Amino acid sequence: MAFNPEVFPDDKTIPLSEEEQKEIKESEEGHLVAVLEPPAEKWHRSPTATEEEIELETRKVTSSHYLEGGKTHMNRVEIVAFEGGSFGVVKKEKDQKSIRHTIEQGTGCFRDQFAYELDKELFGLVPRTVVGRIDGDLSSIQEYVYDYRMLWDLNKEEIQKLRPELQKLWIFNYLIKNSDRNHGNILEKDGKIIAIDNSTSLGSEEPLYVAFDYIGEKLSPEIIEKVHALRTNRQMLEILRGRLEKFLPSTNVDGFFNRLKYVDDLLQKHGMIPSSREMKKEFAKDPNLIKMEKKREKQRQKEDKLEPKKG
Repeated sequence: MAFNPEVFPDDKTIPLSEEEQKEIKESEEGHLVAVLEPPAEKWHRSPTATEEEIELETRKVTSSHYLEGGKTHMNRVEIVAFEGGSFGVVKKEKDQKSIRHTIEQGTGCFRDQFAYELDKELFGLVPRTVVGRIDGDLSSIQEYVYDYRMLWDLNKEEIQKLRPELQKLWIFNYLIKNSDRNHGNILEKDGKIIAIDNSTSLGSEEPLYVAFDYIGEKLSPEIIEKVHALRTNRQMLEILRGRLEKFLPSTNVDGFFNRLKYVDDLLQKHGMIPSSREMKKEFAKDPNLIKMEKKREKQRQKEDKLEPKKG
């Protein structure tokens, strides 16, 4: 099951040929969507891969079974047993069907791993995740989390105690634009939040939040410092951009870096994400935000016309 161990020569990306460049077309919803699958054979291990990540990528699988409900669900998920007794969560790319029109087929495992690689530089919410081959199939492989509880198993008091952790998740979810964040893929263990299932990240869909947000609320110095440290780490950003550009459309890649800059600017200036009312001046000055707001308004008007009249 070992995947190609080659790393980027001199820590640089290998440019794709013209034939391998993704073709981009305008979707019906107005988003840019890649219509070609990425060349899986050109996948390379991260130049910053740790020994633990390499070991996870190359462990021998002794048995596997579908996660409960995963065999009949649109996207199948397997629990695999590794030689030595540990377990992992596997998503074979061939078993994954795109559930978002801006998440193109064949990129889910990469998005899972990219979310982990980004989070390594931020809050440590995502379990160790790599891309490898299971039974010859390109897959995302994530360390199994033991003795966890799902967010929906917690009472209000317990959730309130997790507020600092949920603030981290809120910011992280916006940065990676995960469009499928729900109570079933937010775990709790030992007072810490664990964010699994990130394969619908880094698309053009609006990020999905569970029933919490912290707009207008002061965020912790740790969050502010971590976001700023990533935004100003030029070497790491160069590595991340190179890896993202290799497999995802430029609109997805640029979107992430624009969001990182935007969030860092707000946190440095306000120590929070201000409400839209408080942000009027910022909206008035930022042409990108104005364009985004106009696009959303146009979409809302389009939806209003399609909505059947009552009565």
